[in-house]
Amino acid sequence: HHIVGVDLDGAPSVLVAMHNQEGCLVDFMSGVDVVVGHNINTYDAPILDRLGVGLPCLLDTIRLAHHTFSELEQVGNATPSYGLEALRWRFGLHPRKGDWGEGHARWAPHAAAFDVATCRALLAYCVAAMGDMTGSSYAGVADQSLMPYRVHVMPFGKHRGQRLDRIPKSYIRWALNNMDSMDG
Repeated sequence: HHIVGVDLDGAPSVLVAMHNQEGCLVDFMSGVDVVVGHNINTYDAPILDRLGVGLPCLLDTIRLAHHTFSELEQVGNATPSYGLEALRWRFGLHPRKGDWGEGHARWAPHAAAFDVATCRALLAYCVAAMGDMTGSSYAGVADQSLMPYRVHVMPFGKHRGQRLDRIPKSYIRWALNNMDSMDG
């Protein structure tokens, strides 16, 4: 998000900052029913959990995209990207400044307000594409976003970009036995 080391010089850790704010995030989240984020299950949720924030229903748009568009076209040896910016371009999602409000300093990819508006647009796009698969409810969408998704190509490591059926079984066994999570 365009933050460099010098921006953090002298800054407290997240945990210290949140403690100093006397639980403002905990108070803010107490009235929230649903939190939407791109890769929220892997990155944001563990941090919020460590901060003692009670986690409401989580909708993870990266998982929804994997479920909804599981066969994105592979280009050459490149693994299809499910990153927020890549999906924004692939599906022609162009959030408008008014989708999030006026007065934000930066309206560009990776700026917080822009990413929130893009995530919102991606959620709407996924829900529309999922149709009856979710039972037409946010609970159904949330259930989909919690379910593991099937990958067709190796997303990391020395076999990145290769179809899983072409990777040595010994490497797949090693990965499954030595990794806590296969999430990106």
